[in-house]
Amino acid sequence: MRRQSLLALSIAVLTVSCSGEATSPSASGAAPSEVPRNAVALVEVSSVAALRAAIRDAEPNQRILIAPGTYNLGNQGLRIESKRDLEIFGSGRGRTTLLLGPDVLTGIDTPGNIQRLSIAHLTIRGTLPSSVQTTAIGTGDDRVSMTGVRFFDLEIADVAVGISTVSPRGGQCSDISITGNFLDNMQDFVLPGGFTRGSGYGIHNENCWRVRIADNVIRNADRHSIYQALQSGYGGTGVVIENNLIIDHATTPSIDRSYLIALSVARSQNVIVAHNVIVAPAHDALGLEGYEPDAEGLRGPVRDIYFIGNTVLGAKGSDVYVTQPWSWVFWGNRFAQRDAAVTNVPTVSRVNAGLHSVLADPAAFPQTQRVVAPAPFTATYVMQAGRLHSLWSGYSSFATMSPGAWPRSTMPESWPGFQDMTAGRGRIYVLADNRVTEIVPGSWSRRAAPFTFTSVTGMAFAGSSLYVVAEGRIHRIDPTSWSDQIVGPALSGRINGVAQHANVLYVMMDNAITPIDLSSL
Repeated sequence: MRRQSLLALSIAVLTVSCSGEATSPSASGAAPSEVPRNAVALVEVSSVAALRAAIRDAEPNQRILIAPGTYNLGNQGLRIESKRDLEIFGSGRGRTTLLLGPDVLTGIDTPGNIQRLSIAHLTIRGTLPSSVQTTAIGTGDDRVSMTGVRFFDLEIADVAVGISTVSPRGGQCSDISITGNFLDNMQDFVLPGGFTRGSGYGIHNENCWRVRIADNVIRNADRHSIYQALQSGYGGTGVVIENNLIIDHATTPSIDRSYLIALSVARSQNVIVAHNVIVAPAHDALGLEGYEPDAEGLRGPVRDIYFIGNTVLGAKGSDVYVTQPWSWVFWGNRFAQRDAAVTNVPTVSRVNAGLHSVLADPAAFPQTQRVVAPAPFTATYVMQAGRLHSLWSGYSSFATMSPGAWPRSTMPESWPGFQDMTAGRGRIYVLADNRVTEIVPGSWSRRAAPFTFTSVTGMAFAGSSLYVVAEGRIHRIDPTSWSDQIVGPALSGRINGVAQHANVLYVMMDNAITPIDLSSL
């Protein structure tokens, strides 16, 4: 273990790739480090023993840097407790790997008294089959407090639960960020009696508030790719789940049940689920669930939950599963259903036939046609009954008020021939009457392309280019010069829907979904 001093302002700033499928886990970039400005010490480790000692002896304002290599933790995970202003960084996903034995309950355990902890730039891999229900990074009910924690740029594979943040009602868990991670093969664990409760989760949050779960890629989670299990509001509010990509959900569960929902919000309040993409889930895609009457500690209220601008391609189950009555804001979501064109109307299954629940636009925006929001999702653009609005959402700071109350401005001109739109680099691109127009929100100045399209089935913006799928081909357009170039292979078959996450376009053709890396075209 080597220790050295660093000047606070000379710490290298790392940048994470959030390109999902476009960047392999082994080719990881770095991410903003969230280093406290007064960080002064770097501790370098290159063995399991040195890593354990560095965590045990860590003082405030330290970064523990793990050298490239595979670190076999055996059947004893790492425990981080009563620490503050600490970073634990690997040398990159696929370069630094923590290997967990089959008897590890928690790979990195964060039981309590933690302030401003960051863990990033490494791989955590379990051992299958395991003899216990392994969680890669998790907390337990004994935790006293955890605030200001960041988990980012991680690859997690072959465990029962990827990342789990749980708070008892007497604790405090707030200001949690889980971003830019790649999770694969979250396998359920069969308990005595044949149950799989508490396993097969990608990301799980329970009773932590001011939580942001964003820009993650989650593949093949058996039970829930993202599970917002409880948010009682005991100490605060605000959970934002945005811009995550969920692929091949619930394709390998041990027990086939109706509750295997890709992204589920249960027993919670003040939650925004926005601009996520769910591709080919084997069961239901989105869930809105209530409390369990016979389960102690699971009686959180269910209110102020908003589903905005999410896209589902090819769900084998329903697009939405609901166990709660009343009316819910369900705004600008899009669904490409099998043997049908993309629609704003989901297929819905209910816990019982008599349940009366309504999924509706906000009262201020009836007849919404499209909702788009380029990252970081503070600005949101809405086409509603041919009128284009620019709104300031505020939910990046957990201001979870109803979208009807968001500040907005409206373009004076209307768009009666509206077909689709996308946004990028501070511009809105509207397709109307088969022509693309670039619009500057606020001033509402506009420039129309000198050409038109036919049979448009999707739009996207990536890098500095606009992409239009028309007549079975992908057009790459430079908005500055309006140059138009056909790129990539011809798309054969009926195109039922198109979705974009980062630089990858997912095209649903004849019920088969093909990923296309736009950055490679």
